[in-house]
Amino acid sequence: MKKVRSGAGYFYRRSGTIRGINRMKDIVDRAALQKATDITIKRYPYFSVRVVKKDGSYWLAENDNPISVRESNVQISLGGRASNYHLIDVSCWENIIYVDYFHGISDGIGMLQFTKTLLYYYCCYRYNITLDGTGVRLVDTPITDEELDEPFPEEPITGIEAFDLKLPKEAFKLPDKIDPDNPTRYLYEVQLPMKSFMKYTKAHDGSPAVICSLFLARAIDAIFPDSELPLVCEMALNVRPILNKPLAHHNTLEMLYLTYQKEMRKLSIETQAGCFRGMVFLQSSEEHIISSINNDIMFNKMLDAQDSIEKKQALMLSLTDGNKKKSFMVSYEGQANFGSIEEYMIDKSLLAERTLPELLVEITSVSDAIQVDFLQAVKNEEYFRMFVKLLEDEGIPCQVSKPLEYTIPGVGFE
Repeated sequence: MKKVRSGAGYFYRRSGTIRGINRMKDIVDRAALQKATDITIKRYPYFSVRVVKKDGSYWLAENDNPISVRESNVQISLGGRASNYHLIDVSCWENIIYVDYFHGISDGIGMLQFTKTLLYYYCCYRYNITLDGTGVRLVDTPITDEELDEPFPEEPITGIEAFDLKLPKEAFKLPDKIDPDNPTRYLYEVQLPMKSFMKYTKAHDGSPAVICSLFLARAIDAIFPDSELPLVCEMALNVRPILNKPLAHHNTLEMLYLTYQKEMRKLSIETQAGCFRGMVFLQSSEEHIISSINNDIMFNKMLDAQDSIEKKQALMLSLTDGNKKKSFMVSYEGQANFGSIEEYMIDKSLLAERTLPELLVEITSVSDAIQVDFLQAVKNEEYFRMFVKLLEDEGIPCQVSKPLEYTIPGVGFE
């Protein structure tokens, strides 16, 4: 049994379920997916866990219950009886394989490895073939200490000068009225051709995350041209390289902040992209990332100092000031190279449960396409449509999907 350090806040916020959607070319065979799930979890025993209470805290313990693959597109609550107390779930419907997980135990990069292994074995069983397993962690691939061990130290990292990031005191907030009692979320998605989009990003000295963040800032600015407040994008960053733990399975994300000031409106897209790229470069420095990690370590100490779960939950609820300093969030897990599995896939996207009202944009990439998903708490296509228009104005082809309403249940552990 162990106490989680990275991702600990999600346990006491009791939210953070992510749904991975893997669209296959053929109808999914549930029996083959069950066999694939059974062998995959043997390779990732650290995901076969349950939440237990101990000494006023949540801990993770081994969970020997099976993961039963359901033929359904309806999600279940993770961590409780419905999921056999697991914090992951695998299901299927028509041609889609769903992988749901709790953000407290991993992030998109960590779960990508699990998903690649699952889809590898699924395709082998489904089509009675043996695929090339290059880049896939197979059941007999050794689990290293680097993959297994907690990447965050218990004490702050010393020898690094603290980084003082100057953020605006207040960011522009989307004016949509959020109903806190409405669990429905709305998905708007667009697919971009990898070749043309990457050509554009390179020509503008950017990356998919930087260019998408910039175009969303420009879209919101075009809708609200009279706003005096800056737009602030909170961007997720994988810090495994800084920790020298590239194989860690845990949630190892820190945040960068890209500020779109009103003075930037008159600049060219190339110059704006350069500004955003410079902000990413500055905040990706070792000094800034270590400062962020140390802040998380000190926060975990604050959590540990609370002598009950209820007090820890109350502390999490009190931390709302940071929401005033961001306008939206962007997350990009990088190029998902599925290798030989891509022959049997169409694409991949993510759905997220959000307790906060800000707009979240998830970017994924498989094979020859970039998928951009707008996840919102309000039914409003305005930001998405303006984003697509600005891309098309730059000559980037956009394939827009039908909007989707969805609900992701919260966690089931008490």
